[in-house]
Amino acid sequence: MAPSDTNLKMLYAKRDRIFSRMQSISSQVRDMDSKSFNADAFLCDFETVDSLREDFEGVLDKIILLELKANPDYLVNYQPLTTFEDLLGCVKRAAKRLQSQSQTGDHVTLAGQHRIPKLPPIEIPEFNGDIKNWPLFISSFRNVVHNNTSLTDSEKLYYLIGKLTGRARSICAGITPSAENYSLIFDLLNSKYEDKRLSATAYLDQLFEFKPISSAKPSNLELFLDKFASSVAALKNLKVNDLSDFTFLHVALKKLDTDTARAFESYQSLNKKGCEIPLFVDLVSFVRDHIKVLERTSSVPKAANKGQFDSKLSSTQAYTSSSESTVCIKGIGGSSKTIQGSVEIKFYSRFDRNVNYTMESLVVDKITERLPTTTVDASLLSNFEDIALADDTYFNPGPIQLLIGASIFPHLLLSNKVRGRPSHASPIALETILGYVIVGDAPVRVASNESVSYCCTGDPLDSTIRKFWELEEVDVPSVLSPEDKMSEEFYTSTTTRDSDGRYVVALPFKGDVNTLGNSRQASENRFYCLERKMQASPQLKLAYDNIILEYLEKNYLSAVDCDSSDISYFIPHHGVIREDKVTTKLRVVLDGSCKTTTNVSLNDLLYRGQNFQGNLFHIIINFRLFPVALSADIRQMFLSIGVRESDRRFQRILYRFSPQQPLQVYEFNRVVFGLKSSPFHALRTIKQLAADEGVAYPRAREIIDTSLYMDDFVYSIPTEDVGISTASEMIGLMKAGQFELVKWTSNSQVVLDSIPPSHRLPGVKEFDESNQHKVLGLCWSPTSDNFCIKIDTPIEICTKRTILSCVAKIWDVMGFVAPVVLFVKLIIKQLWLSNCDWDDTPSEDIVKMWSRFKEELPLLSHIKIPRHVGMNVDSIATILGFADASEKAYGGVIYFHVQNNNDSTIRLITAKSKVSPKKVVSLARLELCAILILAQLIKNVVVACQNRIVFRNIFAFSDSTVALCWTHSSPHRWSTFVANRVTKIQSYLSPQNLYHVSGKDNPADCLSRGLTPSQIINHPLWFSGPPWAHLDVAQWPAVPFNPSVEPEAPEEKKQTFLAATLNEKYPILSLGDRISSWSKLLRSVVFVCRFVKLLPHRYRMSASDYEFAELLILRELQRFYFRAEIAKLKESQVCSPAFRHLKPFLKDGVIRVGGRLRNSDLSYDEKYPILLPRKDPILNLLVEYHHKLNCHAGPDLLMALLRQKYWILSARNLIRNRIHKCMPCFRLRPKPTFPEMADHRSCRVVQSAKPFIHTGTDYAGPFKVTITRGRGIRSTKAYVCLFVCMTTRAVHIELAGDLSTASFMGAFKRFLSRRGPVGRIYSDNGTNYIGAKRKLSELHEFLSSKYHNTEFGNVLAENRIDWSLNVPTASHFGGNWEANIKSLKSHLYRVIGDTILSFEELCTVLTQIESVMNTRPLCRTLSSDPSEPLALTPAHFLNLTPLKCLPAEEIDENLTTLARHDLLDKLVQSFWKRWRREYLHTLQSRRKWNTPVDPVVVGSVVILINDNSPPLHWPLGVVEELFPDSTGVTRIARVKTAIGSYLRPVVRLCPLPNQ
Repeated sequence: MAPSDTNLKMLYAKRDRIFSRMQSISSQVRDMDSKSFNADAFLCDFETVDSLREDFEGVLDKIILLELKANPDYLVNYQPLTTFEDLLGCVKRAAKRLQSQSQTGDHVTLAGQHRIPKLPPIEIPEFNGDIKNWPLFISSFRNVVHNNTSLTDSEKLYYLIGKLTGRARSICAGITPSAENYSLIFDLLNSKYEDKRLSATAYLDQLFEFKPISSAKPSNLELFLDKFASSVAALKNLKVNDLSDFTFLHVALKKLDTDTARAFESYQSLNKKGCEIPLFVDLVSFVRDHIKVLERTSSVPKAANKGQFDSKLSSTQAYTSSSESTVCIKGIGGSSKTIQGSVEIKFYSRFDRNVNYTMESLVVDKITERLPTTTVDASLLSNFEDIALADDTYFNPGPIQLLIGASIFPHLLLSNKVRGRPSHASPIALETILGYVIVGDAPVRVASNESVSYCCTGDPLDSTIRKFWELEEVDVPSVLSPEDKMSEEFYTSTTTRDSDGRYVVALPFKGDVNTLGNSRQASENRFYCLERKMQASPQLKLAYDNIILEYLEKNYLSAVDCDSSDISYFIPHHGVIREDKVTTKLRVVLDGSCKTTTNVSLNDLLYRGQNFQGNLFHIIINFRLFPVALSADIRQMFLSIGVRESDRRFQRILYRFSPQQPLQVYEFNRVVFGLKSSPFHALRTIKQLAADEGVAYPRAREIIDTSLYMDDFVYSIPTEDVGISTASEMIGLMKAGQFELVKWTSNSQVVLDSIPPSHRLPGVKEFDESNQHKVLGLCWSPTSDNFCIKIDTPIEICTKRTILSCVAKIWDVMGFVAPVVLFVKLIIKQLWLSNCDWDDTPSEDIVKMWSRFKEELPLLSHIKIPRHVGMNVDSIATILGFADASEKAYGGVIYFHVQNNNDSTIRLITAKSKVSPKKVVSLARLELCAILILAQLIKNVVVACQNRIVFRNIFAFSDSTVALCWTHSSPHRWSTFVANRVTKIQSYLSPQNLYHVSGKDNPADCLSRGLTPSQIINHPLWFSGPPWAHLDVAQWPAVPFNPSVEPEAPEEKKQTFLAATLNEKYPILSLGDRISSWSKLLRSVVFVCRFVKLLPHRYRMSASDYEFAELLILRELQRFYFRAEIAKLKESQVCSPAFRHLKPFLKDGVIRVGGRLRNSDLSYDEKYPILLPRKDPILNLLVEYHHKLNCHAGPDLLMALLRQKYWILSARNLIRNRIHKCMPCFRLRPKPTFPEMADHRSCRVVQSAKPFIHTGTDYAGPFKVTITRGRGIRSTKAYVCLFVCMTTRAVHIELAGDLSTASFMGAFKRFLSRRGPVGRIYSDNGTNYIGAKRKLSELHEFLSSKYHNTEFGNVLAENRIDWSLNVPTASHFGGNWEANIKSLKSHLYRVIGDTILSFEELCTVLTQIESVMNTRPLCRTLSSDPSEPLALTPAHFLNLTPLKCLPAEEIDENLTTLARHDLLDKLVQSFWKRWRREYLHTLQSRRKWNTPVDPVVVGSVVILINDNSPPLHWPLGVVEELFPDSTGVTRIARVKTAIGSYLRPVVRLCPLPNQ
């Protein structure tokens, strides 16, 4: 740090201290009138104010000079001096007044005058921003301070600021508290709070928000007087002109939405500034105008804040209705709630209506259960009775109607807290803007039969277990973080050694220690809990006392006197008992993560430091290499390192040896167990010790990194002599740093004898469990020099929890029994796949597997694995590895082949397995993953043994030829999955070391299928490898692998070769395919031209820019299409015949039309338009642009407009094409598609037994008739029911008096009685009458009525008649009867006109018209010869057959006189022959709709024709189903619209263009 920076810090501190001193003196002026004021002390302080002023000015000058030297642009500011002088003036004036009172003696009165009693000082009430408190405050302040001429503005400002709190004080924010600003601050307060309407609104809010009194208690009635009655009195005192009108206005504004109310207030402030309080009529007038504004504009929907939730009950009580929503919210444990909608909520403080918040909340049926879950014992919380609670019924369970989200909650919290009694569990009252809220544990009344549940969060165990069956991923190298670098630099710069050689370290703080709050209270509570445990367990008490006494004796711990002003940290502590420890079974652990009152712990402020922890895998490998094994332990490793004295205050603990004693404060002088930085300090100090003292102990320095696992020393030595020297050097090296290496054990008695007895520990060595590894398991017997597996008997109950617990207790870091662990992993996978819960009993097959495993599990304790792998100094070592996979799992195993002279030894070194993933993966991929695991294991083993032994060769075997083919080839050939793993395998292991092995000789097969404990004990391959592994290496079946054995290996990348072709189209023209409008195309070209510097850069695009871009586009278009013509024009040659009539010429590189208008007065572009080709995407954009620009002009007008500047070849076709595809134009005049006319129905072209077998029916009318003839008789309605024979076109007409079912049934019965039986009836659907003229509405209702259909259906069934309905709006499907209806109306209107006939007269006329229609020729007369037969009419077929007849056989044409009785049949048959010969062929041709069209398809967007509304109001729909006829032509479709689905004929659908 620069010296100037240090000086500045000192000067700033000195300036702040002087200013603080002056503030403390001036604060005494405020208490001059109180009894506690000490005049002598004040006068003593007053003697120093002049020197304080000189010192302050001098310090300020020095600060400014230094700042100007450091930064010449520094802004000089002497405002602090002005403020200091204001305070000084107040102090001097007060001192002068005090001195004058003491000289004159205020207590002495003149003779004859009465003694004036001394009154208490006048207290001005504080003002917190509540408008209801403003009148009292401002009245008191004006009378006492503001209007007091004896006070200066500085003194008035001092009194004013001192009485402002809360939101009222925020007005002063940013304003310098000086005398000249007093008027400004006072005026600001008046302008904000001197508001009669605001005050009246606050009182009305208090009246309306007052809750009804539930019981007649004095406190409740007093609250009524204090709140309600006082508000009424204050409201009347405001003297509002029309209080009732103002009340109506207030209620109306509350009922309106927020936006409308805000708009009204803005309107008032802008337009009616002179009116203090608006009237209710003003609001009504504004709302009327606002409705018109909203109808012309569209509203913007609000987005709901998803952080808030509202119960359905409370949402129904809100001011705004909820909107629909389809969101599902998930919570703890995966429980979900369906969102009912969203609602806008506005909630208020129960104390101040001005405090309110508005938020968007999601509505659910219920947020949670009633809270609190049981009644709180409020008698034990008397300290909360005198504070303003947000909920004064907090102790009774109640429904939770609103959940406030994190976006609002932080703004509600304030700083104050009220704590409960320390004698029992008590919550804390947190101050919020809404009032105090109760948080924490509370005393409750719990019945004897109730239970208490405890909920806590834990590690994501599910995700951890799923790693069992995740695929092996590629390793990522670790990177040193910036914090690790900082901690290393801090350690290097602060670590020292004392006179004894002990290392003294400093706590590596990364944060400000001033952020630590009070930690003593939490530490005391934790100690009291520990003390109760010790009182219950005398053995624990004795052990704890002994440890504390030992720490005091060894100076690990020191008693200190606690100074409350010091920043320190009290660490809670507890004891951890380890029964498996031989010596110290109790360890004191400190909790450095305990939070203080500021929610910051000591560990939060410390660096963790780099992880120097030794690799347990490497240490065990080294431990097994050589014959002599050594093991030791560093005694109290952490406590052997000192801590810098200034940092010891952060390692304080509380303890006492008896509950009768006071709590004593102790400080740790050494590194303690429980701080985040302690492991780093311990291991980094050991490394520093090796670096500092390693010269004297070279062997110890060499092995310390590969032999130390935290405080455990584990190593193997080739000979006993080397072992003795190694032990000696390790003890000496540790002693140099004041570490003690004890608990020595070895399999060599000679080495043990060389170690002092005090440092030895006979017995079995057990590896301590670590936070970085799983628990329990690996034991070593020095006597037998073997490892064994320690097994705990599993719990009898079979659940997922107990199975997982059993697996976790098998500590097998080296994989000695990996197949057994895999067996249980497969069971766990089955549990997960079956979705079995943690404590549920799994399926029967899993229970059987688990029972078998549990019974055999103790057999693992009989397995003995030799520690020594057989390595000596001159041994030859070879690594032998195997990999295998199955559909269940995959893995790898490694053995050491050690050759000593002619003796070979095979030892299992390590193994690892993985369960195959749930997603199906090919077996070849799993085999590749197994080889990857094996390669990683080989690499780790080689790294662990480096500098100790050299391996002659490495053999890695796999029985998968596909995986070996992949690994022996370049990774680029394979897919990504295979290539990534092959790359990693080849980085770990050379492909020449990978060989093929038979499956029966592969020990890794155990890792891919799993073994039970009984199977692994006697397995022939697992512990010793295949039989040939014991032979000489030269005799192994290791043949180099040839990748050609798999000529077509899977997962090979398919290479695709792309051929590049030259694109003749120019870049500018290619924009036409990607841009949707002519304007965008021009702007894009302008930007391109600016980029290539063809146009200058301007702030806006000018007309010249657009003109340049247009000419460039058209020039490029002509160059592409008229390349040959441009070349001819440049050479002054004659153009092609297609262009000669236009006489083109070249001008500025653009072809223009010469024409014959040179002498006209038209503009240049009109006389010589630009020549353009027939079609191009750019021309489409140009035509569409001018079409829209000219209000969607028609083809002729648009062509005339385009010809003013452009001459497009074959322009009419292009223009019509683009107009046809214009969507607005098509919507105005939509055109349906007409499929090819269908063939006639069979009933039209097949002879029937008699007329009217197939009948079509329809209604016409209404017509006006009278019942009888006479004067004054009113007319009524009548309807015509028409029946048409579909075969002969004969008609039958009936008159119906009304549209009732009885009337129709009468007409139908008369028809049947006269014309005989009917086989099938055809009619319209009836919906063609929807929206028709009003006179047809009754007809439609009759035909579609349910009663009519039911009654008529019964008659049809009784007479064996079928009914066939056409599709709605398909009137052309019933052309036969529609044409006859037309003829009927034509004859009727020509005969009667507007004459109103009687019912009988109309019936007569209709019968005559029927006769006329039935005499119409079915076909044209073939000849005018009178000898020819008359034209065939429908009348020929009527009444020639009895009403009930039998079919007659065919009669020979040569009728004799003897067969006169057959004459009638002969006449009828002759009519049918003529019908076939003369009439049927007239139905042959299709007179319209004879051109095939593109059929509509499912998904087409169409317009539905509606004859009763203009085209722009015809609905849009999507075709969702087609109904083709027998010829495959679609004539009917189902169309889905916004209001439903409908069946419509295709001719009533208009497909939109551009589909």
